[in-house]
Amino acid sequence: MPSAPLVPCQPSPSLAQPLVPPAPVSTEPSLALALQPIVTSTPTPSLPDPKWPEWFLRGYELLSAQDLGLAFTKTIKLYVELEACSNFNVGGIHMGFKKTSRPSQVDWWVGRGRSKAPLIQDVASFERSWWTWWKVLQPSWRNAAGVDGRLGSSHCTVLTGDEGWSVMDKHGQNVFLTVLATLVWWNSGLLDKGKEGVNDPGWIAAVEDVQWVLSQVLGWKATLAPQVTSTTKSTKQTMTAKKRKR
Repeated sequence: MPSAPLVPCQPSPSLAQPLVPPAPVSTEPSLALALQPIVTSTPTPSLPDPKWPEWFLRGYELLSAQDLGLAFTKTIKLYVELEACSNFNVGGIHMGFKKTSRPSQVDWWVGRGRSKAPLIQDVASFERSWWTWWKVLQPSWRNAAGVDGRLGSSHCTVLTGDEGWSVMDKHGQNVFLTVLATLVWWNSGLLDKGKEGVNDPGWIAAVEDVQWVLSQVLGWKATLAPQVTSTTKSTKQTMTAKKRKR
C-alpha cells in the first residue's frame, strides 16, 4: 500500500506573526467613555407630570409658558412641591386666600374660567395693589401689613408667632396659583411697556418674597409632620390600652 504523501509542517499562526509589544495602559478616560450619558439611580421626573389633575396641568402650563428667569423657575418648583403635599387637591371656594385688597384683575380672570389672562395697562397701579394684597395675606407676626411699599430681605424674619405659617399653608387653585398668575400678568404688562420684566426691581422683589414664603411654609410643614405622627401613635396606644382594660 502506497504511503500517504508528506504534508509540510505549517507554522503556528501565533508564531508566524511577529511579536508586538502591548499598548501602554492609559490612566486617562477614553473619549467614548466620556461621551457616555451618566445614569443615576433616581432620575429626575419630567415636568409637567401627565398624572397631575387637569386644573394643575393648566396652571403649570400658564406659569411655565415663558422663561421668566431663574428666581421664578425656582418659585414654580416650590409651588409644585407644596401642592404635592395635598395630592394636588383642587380645593374649595372657601379654602383660598382672602379677597381683601385683592387686585380686581383676579376676579376678571376667575370669571372667565382662568382661561384668559388680563392685560395690565397701568403697571404702577397694579404693583401697588399687588403688594397691598400680598402683605394682608401674611401672618400677623410678620408685621407686613404696616410696611410701606415692597417687602425685602429685612422683612424675612424668623418664625416668631404661635400661628406659624398656618394662614399661608393652603392648597388648591384659589391660593398660590392665583398669586403666581398675577406675577405672570405683571411681567407681561412690563414687557408691553418695553421694559425688561425679569430685571424690574419691584417684580423681582415680589418673586423673591413669594419664593421665600413658599420655602418657609414647606419647612414649617416638615417640622409638623413628626408631631402629627407622634400624636397619632399616642392616640392609638391610648385607645388600645382602654380596650384591654375592658
